[in-house]
Amino acid sequence: MKTGRKEKYLFLAYACIVLAGFMAIQLSCFASTTRIPDETIRQYRIAVSLEKRGNYYDAITEYKRFLFFLPDHEKTREVLYRTAKCYFKLRDWKNVLKYTNLFENKFTNEPLLIQVKILKAKALLGMGKPQEALDVLRKLQSHPQKLDENIRAEITALTGRCYVAEGNLEESRKFVNRNINEADLQLKNPWTAGISALLIPGMGHIYDGRPRDAWTAFFYTGILSAITWEAVENENMWLAGLFGTAAATFYSGNIFSAINMAFKHNRRNEIKWLNNYFYQDSRDVYIDYGSTPLYRSEEEKGAHEKAEAEKQKQMFSWMFLAGISAFRKIVSPIDNKHCPSYPSCSSYGLQAFRKHGAFWGTMLTIDRLIHEPSEARFSPYIIIRGERKIYDPLEANDFLLR
Repeated sequence: MKTGRKEKYLFLAYACIVLAGFMAIQLSCFASTTRIPDETIRQYRIAVSLEKRGNYYDAITEYKRFLFFLPDHEKTREVLYRTAKCYFKLRDWKNVLKYTNLFENKFTNEPLLIQVKILKAKALLGMGKPQEALDVLRKLQSHPQKLDENIRAEITALTGRCYVAEGNLEESRKFVNRNINEADLQLKNPWTAGISALLIPGMGHIYDGRPRDAWTAFFYTGILSAITWEAVENENMWLAGLFGTAAATFYSGNIFSAINMAFKHNRRNEIKWLNNYFYQDSRDVYIDYGSTPLYRSEEEKGAHEKAEAEKQKQMFSWMFLAGISAFRKIVSPIDNKHCPSYPSCSSYGLQAFRKHGAFWGTMLTIDRLIHEPSEARFSPYIIIRGERKIYDPLEANDFLLR
């Protein structure tokens, strides 16, 4: 009897221990669930602190951890936006688009959506897609929410920068809220440059602020003219005609180059001024868009290619193309390593002849030979086969002929 009572007490004690353990587990789980908001807020604050200190990679890691464990938390919308901002600071445009698109798909009617769309437009601008950025900004201007003055000013500035990046300077000027002072632009008069080059070869380039190019124009024109004069003195008419033609061609190219460099100077200064002006009204980093695109639409590209095909049929163009092709096959393999520009002068000349025909192709090629010495001061660099080259494509110099 005593043995049965003892077993009964042991069973009750065991049941109490099991029940107490079960209750302890439940209480610990409840306590941990009540601590989740505190932990998430602490983690969120750590990520924000890292972002403010400029530790964007670490901040992104914390934000992603937050999104993984708590995808439906009330802070998720802000975390998505801050993650996109961190990627923007790192100029990782693809991930900026990824997280701004995630935000747009998940939160369709949020006050923060306006800032997200502005960030998306900036990323598209940084990727060299100004037309897509303009589409985002146009939709934003018709947003149902009322935009305050600061937001409107930022959208206006971004729109102007998009048109600058697109190469449409005339349209971008419409977004400037004050008169453009030409003294600020430091413009050059192309007529003055052309007349100066007409009077003295190289003088137009001195006016354009390119003294090394002036020396090149003066030297080559002078050498060719001197050889022509010497051939005339020796009554060698064949040699005089050959070098006289070369001297006249180079002299004409010197005039064209002086005018072209004046226009190039004005265009570069206007782009720089407009970018600086719009940057004052738009936040975050300044984006350098480099050279502007050649075509604004597929229709313009098709029309230009058709006109280009017609130009290739011009009389005597094939002679110049054959000469340049021979130069590329014989001389370029030897001298190409010494050419500081990309594309090389022979490739540049070949493109110019194919695109603009014999006369303007000659003028553009001479212009390239003259302005190459000073181009390192104005054009960006590019790495080609491990070598640092000056990036000076035809599209950056033939805007007068488009």
